[in-house]
Amino acid sequence: MLTKQEIFDRSTVFLLKQGKAAKDPVGNRCFYRHPDNPDIRCAVGCLIPDHLYRPEMDGAGAVGAVLDVMTLFDNFPEEMKSAGFDKEQHLMLLMSLQNAHDGVLGTSEDIEQWLEELKIIANKHDLNADILATAQLSN
Repeated sequence: MLTKQEIFDRSTVFLLKQGKAAKDPVGNRCFYRHPDNPDIRCAVGCLIPDHLYRPEMDGAGAVGAVLDVMTLFDNFPEEMKSAGFDKEQHLMLLMSLQNAHDGVLGTSEDIEQWLEELKIIANKHDLNADILATAQLSN
């Protein structure tokens, strides 16, 4: 099982290297894997190994990130468990990362704003944010 620190570090490094959100620029919809380029992933999608990802995951929730992550656990319990997630231990952190992706990270190209949002998440979940200083930024 992944630790919360591993989840934060892996998601953060991925997002900062990617340098953009996995969003549809027209409909402003977020994706775990972007349909036009599956290498573009969201804060949670980047943590789901290729062999466990299902295209239906991108249709899992209709109301927002909170429903999406909760619905992933409900509709794809074996995939989430195999990916190293535990609903009780990881749900709140995954929701925070997904909300950041869909919100600040999805609406701003200002990397400083991204870093600030990720620091807030680290503090909220009692995680070490040192990875933010060493992660390779895409811009």
